[in-house]
Amino acid sequence: MFKKVVVAGGGVLGTQIALMCAYTGHDTTIWLRLEVQWQLIYIHVDFLLVQMS
Repeated sequence: MFKKVVVAGGGVLGTQIALMCAYTGHDTTIWLRLEVQWQLIYIHVDFLLVQMS
């Protein structure tokens, strides 16, 4: 069905949605308003990946 996914916002919910989309094989992009937010996203995604394994 869909091959590419864009998630608007990288908060708690947006990060989890993006991670699940990427995990299921979709080409996933997280769109953020501020570039500074990337630091927090990296930390949150790393934490979620550890929880999943």
